[in-house]
Amino acid sequence: MARVAGVSLATASRVVSKSSYRVSDATRRKVESAVAELDYSPSALARALATRRSRLLGIVVGDITDPYFSEIARGVEDVARANGYLSIVCNTDRTASTELRYVEMLRDYHAAAVIFAGGGREDDRDRAALEHAVRQLEDRGTRVIALIPRDFPALGVGIDNRAACADLARHLIALGHRRIAYIDGPPGLTTSRLRMEGFRDTLAAAGLTPFAVFPGNYDYESGLEVAARIARDVLPDAVLASHDATAVGVLTGLQEFGIRVPDRLSVAGMGGLREAGLLGLTTVQFPMRRLGIEAARLALAEGETGPEPIVLPHELIARRSTAPRLTTRQTAGPTDVEGIL
Repeated sequence: MARVAGVSLATASRVVSKSSYRVSDATRRKVESAVAELDYSPSALARALATRRSRLLGIVVGDITDPYFSEIARGVEDVARANGYLSIVCNTDRTASTELRYVEMLRDYHAAAVIFAGGGREDDRDRAALEHAVRQLEDRGTRVIALIPRDFPALGVGIDNRAACADLARHLIALGHRRIAYIDGPPGLTTSRLRMEGFRDTLAAAGLTPFAVFPGNYDYESGLEVAARIARDVLPDAVLASHDATAVGVLTGLQEFGIRVPDRLSVAGMGGLREAGLLGLTTVQFPMRRLGIEAARLALAEGETGPEPIVLPHELIARRSTAPRLTTRQTAGPTDVEGIL
């Protein structure tokens, strides 16, 4: 393009990039004519490599099929698009090694910012390598945002997972429930630990201990498995699932065993998924899309930002899946339930 216009590469670049560097009107017209003749489009990648900065926002998520992450990604995309940036979602399947590879790729592409939307793994053997990669990002001018506490320094936006789970536990206790079972999240995940702490601490403050703690994976299948287990044994007063998808699995599984909710036991979840509203599930609503919006705004903010994390409020939404404990409720098992399917 510079050859067709009869100018130097530097001059052509100044015109195409709309640099403030002074170029004569005649020279500018030559370059613009060559651009039109060749149907030239500047390479964003080449510009990024030359300037060591791109208009790319990386969003590192645990599982994009989880509506929690898809809503966050949409919020980031809204802000990125409005400001002329491209957002790219990096799905790690909640594995530390995959997360590390994505961070290294985003570093090599000189991403303007990297937003960590998922929690860190506290049993992470690649922790030192990830911390090193994050430092390299920042050394290259990439802004690093974490939506929940991570094991490396980062600008923070998030919700209080511990308080959210505590609020839900208090709700169940206030309804008179004493035998409360809990379904955990993926082991070793920061989010799982914080929610479990909120649950256990709240029960302890009320002089209670968990009726049972079941393993889970923030998915529907975990809820089905727990429903099958408790349906064949003594029923708790309530089940608190650490994710709405898991709670939906519990509701479905209990229905298959003919166990009515909330007549026989209450069920609650966390997250505020759309399915929760459709099924009447009591939940703690997290502002997922707003989390993405605030993270993207922080990523694109000019100049320095405050060190204190932005904590967004959650909302407890009580629906028909929870009700006061019946003093006459039977807790033996499904053989005592009327209307078994």
